Amino acid sequence: MKEKPSSSCVPESKIRELTEMIENGQHGILAKFLNNLPSAADRVSVLQTIERINQENRYKSGKPPYLAFVKQTYEDSDFIDVALLKKSTDWLFQDDVLYRESLAVNIPHPIVPQIALTA
Repeated sequence: MKEKPSSSCVPESKIRELTEMIENGQHGILAKFLNNLPSAADRVSVLQTIERINQENRYKSGKPPYLAFVKQTYEDSDFIDVALLKKSTDWLFQDDVLYRESLAVNIPHPIVPQIALTA
């Protein structure tokens, strides 16, 4: 089986193994694994890859839980919230948050125009 290239420094085979563990209910391993990654971009990439692999597994077997990557942005904030959710199968119950992080966005500050003062 060919591995698809991942944009993070984590090999696809490791992410597949991690996804299988999460689908089997071992949720604590996710935070430990992600906290050892050097950058926020790597963590986001791993979360997106977990969602993609989970979708493939659900399509093949129909059994694993539905995992969803969620990204929330706010207009008046320099932060983006990212999370991996285990979606509930019943509308009555809330989704389980498996991992959540607020990331600072590198937004350049607007240049303040220089006002020439004349005397």
